[in-house]
Parts: sequence; C-alpha cells; structure tokens
Amino acid sequence: MTYSLDTSALIDGIERFYPRRNFPKLWERVDMLISEGRIHISEEAWAEVVSIDAPVRE
Repeated sequence: MTYSLDTSALIDGIERFYPRRNFPKLWERVDMLISEGRIHISEEAWAEVVSIDAPVRE
C-alpha cells in the first residue's frame, strides 16, 4: 500500500495534533514508509513544507 500526503498532513500532524515528542513511534513509522518509497508527496507540497521553519524539517 502507498500513501499520498499533502502539506497540512505533515505540518499540522507534527505541530498541532501528533507532536514528535509525544508520538515518536508514529513519526518513526512515517520515516520508515518514506524510506521504503511508500509515502509520496508532490514536489509543490514538499517545497512548501521545507520552505517554512517547521518541525517537519527535522
């Protein structure tokens, strides 16, 4: 199974709903899915995510 994410899924997920400090296993799993090529994000959305000063950049 593969997943497609948008900007708000990453930014709101980390900053508002599932902070990395409270849900480390969730974000470890997201990182694993990315490394496996199972999570995709459009180039435009990724550019937006990394262009702001957000925890997503860590």
